[in-house]
Amino acid sequence: MGRIYKGFGLCNNGKKLIVVGFVDSGSDNTILSKRVADKLKIKMKGKEELEVANKETILTDVGEVRIISEQDKIDDVIKVNVTDLPFEMDSDENIDMIVGLDFMQKHNVRLAFRKRAKHI
Repeated sequence: MGRIYKGFGLCNNGKKLIVVGFVDSGSDNTILSKRVADKLKIKMKGKEELEVANKETILTDVGEVRIISEQDKIDDVIKVNVTDLPFEMDSDENIDMIVGLDFMQKHNVRLAFRKRAKHI
């Protein structure tokens, strides 16, 4: 089964990073790894509890970051929840951000599905 990944530029305090986001239509919130938030020196504006997929509640920091996708004509400051929980999807895959429904709805993101070619 495939996953949808998307590259984004994140900017804060004159610092800029290219990150990999996992597009997760099951996530209500956009979540940024603490590692990336620390590199960008994002100022936290509070805390927020989030319920994760296994129904546990986690406490996250809340900040804002400028997100850029030239291909999609997006240049916006967005709210992000920040956590130090690992962002590992599989043992060899690391992501920097979970792109949630809050971002997708605000930017009218449409997911396009294509029929896969059969492998012989």
